[in-house]
Amino acid sequence: MERKIKEEKACTSTTKQNTSPLNTANIRLNAANSLSHITEIKGSTPVWIKPLLSIEEAADYFGIGRNKLYALTNSEDCLYVLFVGEKRLIKREIFEDYLKNQYSI
Repeated sequence: MERKIKEEKACTSTTKQNTSPLNTANIRLNAANSLSHITEIKGSTPVWIKPLLSIEEAADYFGIGRNKLYALTNSEDCLYVLFVGEKRLIKREIFEDYLKNQYSI
């Protein structure tokens, strides 16, 4: 009987340790780190803060293929693309607004 009570106390104390604020913070940090390929593609600035995204960053962020993004940004009157030499950069906020108003692309 005493052994059973000791086992129950051991399980209870283990549960309390897992719900400590420090452990909860570590779990959140680990979850955030597992998404780092989406949130931080280059450098230390999160993608959702950057005003301009490369085609690769935009493809990961919006879930749209690179070829589709190249096709969408081919026209000269495209409002959400900025050419820096040969490099295309997507104006993130304008492209987000564009996507909100589209039924399909």
